[in-house]
Amino acid sequence: MTRSGSFPFLAAILAVGAWAAPALAEIARRELAAEIPVSVTVAGGGETRCKARAWSGEVLTTDQGDFRWEELKSGAVLATLKAIVADHDAAAAADGYAIVLSLSEPGNIAKFAREWARRQGSDDAQLKAAEAEAAALRTAREERRKKASAAGLAATTPEAGAFPSVPWSALSAADADKATAESIEEARALLAKAGASANLHQTAHVALLAESGDAAFAKEAAWLETVVEEWMKAFAAAGAPVVPHGKFVVVMMSDPDRWRVLAASAGAGDPARLGGGVTIYPTGRPLVLLAPSADPATRRLEAARGVARAVLHSSVSPVRPAPWINEGLPMVMADVAVPAARLDATARVAGVRAIRAGVRLSAVLDADYASKAWTDERPLALSLSYVFTRWLYEQVGLRVVAYAKDLKAGESDEQRFERVFGSTRARAVAKAATWFQTND
Repeated sequence: MTRSGSFPFLAAILAVGAWAAPALAEIARRELAAEIPVSVTVAGGGETRCKARAWSGEVLTTDQGDFRWEELKSGAVLATLKAIVADHDAAAAADGYAIVLSLSEPGNIAKFAREWARRQGSDDAQLKAAEAEAAALRTAREERRKKASAAGLAATTPEAGAFPSVPWSALSAADADKATAESIEEARALLAKAGASANLHQTAHVALLAESGDAAFAKEAAWLETVVEEWMKAFAAAGAPVVPHGKFVVVMMSDPDRWRVLAASAGAGDPARLGGGVTIYPTGRPLVLLAPSADPATRRLEAARGVARAVLHSSVSPVRPAPWINEGLPMVMADVAVPAARLDATARVAGVRAIRAGVRLSAVLDADYASKAWTDERPLALSLSYVFTRWLYEQVGLRVVAYAKDLKAGESDEQRFERVFGSTRARAVAKAATWFQTND
């Protein structure tokens, strides 16, 4: 109801849509001359006595608020329409038939609605038009459901948003400078909302905004530059070139309270769930936001992980692969870049334990961001994703990048897996599971 240095990557590789909703069905909103008492029964159970004031193809408006037709039991929808449609109003009755027919499971109620509309004077042409309207209503509702689902998931993790699949095109030097300036301005605007400001340190591919004035952050920017350069070389060698649209902008926060405000105002999700940082895409370009950390190794690890996401996003096209590789690969990249932070030692614990307890890797490999594996059991899903991605990386190096980014139209994940790795996924999963029964 609606209520108003040199990394092992190179050696390893050498060794081996914003949703567009359709127009809503054309059922005009009708205001009732007087309020009409109705009893509204929702599909999930429960009844509300209220007074109907208006209705359209989407909602019933009452003194208790708006009810979407799809929220109500189909029998209740027809009963309500019979109560509020004037006798012999053939056009309104035909629209009512369209609403009932558009419900996900109208059953015999659709036949009763058609007979009612016929008794009210609806002719064959009106009934045929109503059936077309019902199809349009169903399509519009499905698109709205998809948009709401995508928005909800994106609020949990920006990686679950809708991304275009159009390949990146290289920018001219002038356009790249303009894009960098725009991204820096976006970052400063977010900082201002959090009551913060930052010093800017720039390199060839990185623009680091550090809330602290410590000059040591210039060294952090220089270090990140070496990371990005190594990854760009490795990705190009893997057949997945990186096409940056301006510099990679990274924001390093020092104050925990301002970090929480920054994350919330950026729409990055619950700050408590973000860990050491998050990468967002406010205008399509990546923007890395990092939480405060007193430990230099941890700070570099989270910076590497955030920039790894930015690099992946900027490689080939923005379209996302399956969550397990989309999450696992940045973790592997970060651990390889900053082994002193010991991500590997902690990230694999839950996953290895689960595999030894009989949990099947395919439960995560087959899951999308909307599945329970990621919405309710995210820490375990992350660990299993890391474990399998790291195992693949140890076997074949950055062929994992080709799998993540070489997404061919019409090719399933399993077909791509066999093409890239030369093995069925089932065989690889079995080998990995056997390995982790006796190895950490």
